[in-house]
Amino acid sequence: MGHKIFSILLVVLNGSCQAKAEVELKGELKKWHRVEISFEGPDTGEMDENKPFLNYRLDVTFENQGKSYTVPGFYAADGNAAETSTDSGNIWKVRFSPDEIGEWSYSASFKKGGNIAIENTPNAESAGFMDGQQGIFTIADTDKTGKDNRAKGRLNYVGKSYLRFAETGDYFIKLGVDAPENLLDYEDFDASTNALGFRKNWQPHAKDFGADAEEFVWKDNKGKNLLGAINYLAIEELNCYGATHINSPHLDRLASEGTLFSRAYCNVPVCGASRASILTGARPTRYRFIDYKTKKEVDMPRAIGLPMTFKNNGYTTISNGKVYHHESDDKMAWDEIWRPRGNIRDYLLEENVQLNARKGKRGAAYEAANVNDTAYFDGKIANKGIKDLERLKDGGKPFFLALGFMKPHLPFNAPTKYWDMYDIKNIRLPENYQRPVTIPSEAYHNSGELRSYDAIPKEGDLSKEAAMNLIHGYYASVSYVDAQIGRVLQVLKNLGLAENTIVVLWGDHGYNLAEHKMWCKHCTFETSMRAPLLVKVPGITTGKKSEAITEFIDIYPSLCELAGIEPPVELEGKSFVPLLQGKTREKDYAISKFKDAVALIKGDLFYTEWVDDKGEAYARMLFDHSNDPLELDNLAEKEEFATTVASLSEALHANWGKDFLIDVNGQAE
Repeated sequence: MGHKIFSILLVVLNGSCQAKAEVELKGELKKWHRVEISFEGPDTGEMDENKPFLNYRLDVTFENQGKSYTVPGFYAADGNAAETSTDSGNIWKVRFSPDEIGEWSYSASFKKGGNIAIENTPNAESAGFMDGQQGIFTIADTDKTGKDNRAKGRLNYVGKSYLRFAETGDYFIKLGVDAPENLLDYEDFDASTNALGFRKNWQPHAKDFGADAEEFVWKDNKGKNLLGAINYLAIEELNCYGATHINSPHLDRLASEGTLFSRAYCNVPVCGASRASILTGARPTRYRFIDYKTKKEVDMPRAIGLPMTFKNNGYTTISNGKVYHHESDDKMAWDEIWRPRGNIRDYLLEENVQLNARKGKRGAAYEAANVNDTAYFDGKIANKGIKDLERLKDGGKPFFLALGFMKPHLPFNAPTKYWDMYDIKNIRLPENYQRPVTIPSEAYHNSGELRSYDAIPKEGDLSKEAAMNLIHGYYASVSYVDAQIGRVLQVLKNLGLAENTIVVLWGDHGYNLAEHKMWCKHCTFETSMRAPLLVKVPGITTGKKSEAITEFIDIYPSLCELAGIEPPVELEGKSFVPLLQGKTREKDYAISKFKDAVALIKGDLFYTEWVDDKGEAYARMLFDHSNDPLELDNLAEKEEFATTVASLSEALHANWGKDFLIDVNGQAE
């Protein structure tokens, strides 16, 4: 690994994009029961020129002890189109009923090309995303009996008039009003008693009824819903119901060439402390890396930071934009430090400039200006990075170039064209826009960072209009910074540097967009802790996704291993290079801390303790993401989870770091 000298390009997002969801596997994982796997693929729609049903092809191969089945997948829009009626999204699914117990593996093939869905094209172009995605699941024997048909096995066509169950050999005969074929069991046809509630009404398709079908309705204007359903199946143009996904083609392209860590977690969900932790490879403690004002030189002055390690090994080190939170922090580690100049919140509209100039005040929380990309800071940071690459190309030394982009941090400022990529009518509040009473009050905050901006109320819920505008601005900011990253990566390629440069992109923390009625970060819900981490290593990464739990203190030792540099012995993270190589590693947890809250992420369990100076817990929170991914049901105080809580608490205390309860002067508590 250490024989080839790589240059390093760090791309840091301020405020971070919300990390994309990982592969989702649903079902009871039992013989003959349906297993459904959902993948995140390209964001597209039924009316896109590059039609998802025709120009993409998903095939998933399932294998078990010599048996192999290749099952075609399908485009599923937002993953719940049957309920939402939407025609766009980025979810692709495959369904399979395993016919053996034991361990099954799956491997996804995702290709693109003209008419590929209906043609065999052996050498088709990879579509990226889940192409090559692999996984394993274990199937138990079915526990169904009696009339539950899953006890009888898969239905097979055996050349007879009826299908036959593979397990029992019985024939399948479907009768009754709930038979799918029974179109006449429709409320405008059938006046009999609806005893079992099976009668259909086709209500979701009322909106699809066309005025040109008026002549076909019958007595008392009946039949409109059914005719709407038929119209829905026949028309070529459908309404768009919620294209809320982020437009980020350049980040998607980077992911298709690198490794995307779908379960990467920051160690502190606040910008200054998170950056100091990442760049020193050290965990936060009760007295170190506390808030946005954190300075590495104050909290860990003797630590050798990541840029200094590379500088000491012959690299040219350059910091552009916001890398450490404070421009002068760890300044001896850099050959050059540069930041764009101007009002710190980068307003361009005069109204906001004037509002921001008032002492102790800020302008609006978002801004759309009809300007080109380089008018805002991130366009300038990209320009500076491009100029650096052009002069570093012939510099004769490897480089460690860090680009700290300002977005998508508040205020959400971006050129108008990026706002225009999204229709605010399609933006929705998150599903977990609520605060369950079972969750401790310590888990919530008042979104104080947002409250300091003009026109934002100091207390209470935001208006729906304000919330939609903020989410709209966040999306626009992500697409804007995506375009700037794309410009830099294109120049890296054009200069012939891409094949000898490791690219690492991370966001310093996650972000709340009204989840649990909160905004920004500053908590230990997953939305604040989970953040993007993309790593591209020439000759190693190939567009795969790692589902292994990773934390940001793992970045420092990983880059040292990739560059063949001996890391400082004090580092608390563990290299994720084995994961880049498609292997496994022993470490399987992450720990994140904000103020008194310390969270352990292990498997599907997210456990938080609020502790005092002695490390004793005074509040707890536990979520099981296997059945509560929205984090609405706190299990920590339920008697049946007492053993689980005790085990997680022990693991948390054992791994939160040997210095966790030691103050800044080294005095043990």
